[in-house]
Amino acid sequence: HHQRFASSSASSWPTKAFETLMTTTLPFVGLIKKMVEIGDVFEEEDFNPHDYGLKVPSPEWMQRKESNATNVATDVLEEDACAVKYEEVLKQGKDTFEDSELYRRLVLRFALYRAFKRIADVPTEENGKKIKKDFKEARATAKRILEEEDLGNSTYSGSNSNNSDGDDGTKDQVEGEHDDDNDDEHPVFDASAFAHALGNSPPRVVELFTVKQSYEYYLKLLDELEVIVERLYDSVATTMTHLELSSDDFFRKCRDITDRDFLALSRSVAAYVSTVGGSTDSHLSIASVDLCLRSVYAQFPDKAKLNDSTQQLSAFKREPFEYVSGEIKKGNYNAVTMTCEETGRQTDGDPMEILATFKDECQRTCSFLARAYFAAPARRRRKLHRCLDELSHLQVSCSHMDALGVASLFLNQNINEGNDIDADKTHEFCARAFQLWASRVVANAQFDILKVGFQCELYKNYELASVYWYMDNLLLHVLNTDRYIADAFNNNAEEVTEQSKDTYREAQIFRSRSNAAQCVLAALEKLGLIKMPKHTFTLATAEARFFQRFAHFQANVDPVPLFWDDYEMHVRDHEKYPAGILLRLAHGHLQPVIEYLSDQIESLQKNGDSADALRAKRIASLSFAKAKCARLSATCKLLSALPEDGLRAMWTVDVVQPFSSSSPSPSCSSLPSSKNEEKDDVFFALSASRAK
Repeated sequence: HHQRFASSSASSWPTKAFETLMTTTLPFVGLIKKMVEIGDVFEEEDFNPHDYGLKVPSPEWMQRKESNATNVATDVLEEDACAVKYEEVLKQGKDTFEDSELYRRLVLRFALYRAFKRIADVPTEENGKKIKKDFKEARATAKRILEEEDLGNSTYSGSNSNNSDGDDGTKDQVEGEHDDDNDDEHPVFDASAFAHALGNSPPRVVELFTVKQSYEYYLKLLDELEVIVERLYDSVATTMTHLELSSDDFFRKCRDITDRDFLALSRSVAAYVSTVGGSTDSHLSIASVDLCLRSVYAQFPDKAKLNDSTQQLSAFKREPFEYVSGEIKKGNYNAVTMTCEETGRQTDGDPMEILATFKDECQRTCSFLARAYFAAPARRRRKLHRCLDELSHLQVSCSHMDALGVASLFLNQNINEGNDIDADKTHEFCARAFQLWASRVVANAQFDILKVGFQCELYKNYELASVYWYMDNLLLHVLNTDRYIADAFNNNAEEVTEQSKDTYREAQIFRSRSNAAQCVLAALEKLGLIKMPKHTFTLATAEARFFQRFAHFQANVDPVPLFWDDYEMHVRDHEKYPAGILLRLAHGHLQPVIEYLSDQIESLQKNGDSADALRAKRIASLSFAKAKCARLSATCKLLSALPEDGLRAMWTVDVVQPFSSSSPSPSCSSLPSSKNEEKDDVFFALSASRAK
């Protein structure tokens, strides 16, 4: 029947349009499948296209063969077979069929194809602009189709109600029974029924999307992909250029995407883009070693950095690794003595070999961390654990780079002119610059491991104090590193960057909340309101759990690993105070935080564009944190005024952890929360109620 229809209507536009939709579907699916495979963020069998799936054509190449930040090659869509088909059929049907549903579906498909094809290409600023235009067209088309779908459904329902007015009501009864049957029989996809085509796929049955749900999915996907493009490309969200992007900036972009509840496909695209098609030596089309060298260079204050009087700064910005390699070839390095691990013999180290090893470690570090951040929480935690071992090798390589004296190549040769700088402190910093940067990377990775543990609901209530304490120490390590660098160059308040100030403020807020949380937990433990593990089972003791949580951190020598004895020394400070005083201390820790958050919210509300999405997200996040702090502070103040005996006998106090799958308590239900806001907050809430 289909062949007779096609032959008799071969010249009609609807037939050509439908044929175009069908013939371009498999190449489009093949493109997305390849990106998902390269992204490598799938978990177990749920989203693993390597092992099963329809046999779709794999794209011959996904990126332009010649492209870099300064010389952009031809558009990747030029002479693309699918793009040519779309353009031709849309041009033929524009005058006659522009208002038809089939035409709009073609417009949507073409816009999505263009967007994904360009996303698969090298990420450049120009590419980002074109992708955003494709997103805009696709979103407008999907919304219009949804509106027409809703209008059609309402019209159909109205006509049914008008036609069902029978004399005896028999028609109403029959149709009503038929509708009830349809409600219970949703269309489903049974993988076992298509085993011959899908191969080794998991035997499961999933409910298929309705037309409306499909287009709602498109809208959600487009919103998420637009965020990814804004964060990872040089577009609206950042003024960072390719000549300034560092590994710290890159990982910050990755974390910002991680803190959102994105679809697996969106996270796959983010992983693909960040590694430029799975490349281990390039991220956002920049070599990994260049990203890392820029991060080391960024530690220097402006007054100490290279200037462009001898064109050194321009050479470094363009290709940091080539600049360093060229200087070493000129003999600008310190002699290094290397010790063989197997024989113990000492030999003169080859500077170029040291540099090559550092390049390899940078490639591995950036690739592993980028892929880890876009995985689902449980898999992200496991990947970050494995990254710590790789980072230990990076730290060794950084110590060799410091011994080689590479950091001194970043110094302004006339640094002492007009600057009150201690030369000895400056040289001491240069002898540690690479190691300081690496320790900061390690500290951030360890902090992220502990943070994602809350999302996975791993921690028992009696573990929370030790987790907050360890996170507090990691932040203190980063702050001490910043303070050491400022002292090395005798920086004054005016020379501290806004980014450093923001980092300091956020760290201080976290530390104040951490101290308050630890006081509350210590008070509840004294009151017997937190169940401690029984000592009959060795692996369930608090000490055993401590070792289990932080054992992986011993793979790295900097930050210095902390042990149970260190934590016990800290806990003794709380043991000498009664529960009431600890609760009042918690209340005191939270008051400055609430005042600061209020000032920040008021400042953001007064200044800036009210339609700015990033600003609105920031205000919502601060408001959520403020409400949570205010509620905990008020609860601590209330409980501290009660006698301990009465508190034990007549009150029930529960610790409500963040991301808890249990239903929220009444005391927490009024918080203005959302998933995105909660992902930035790892602190618990208290539910206190008086027994009847």
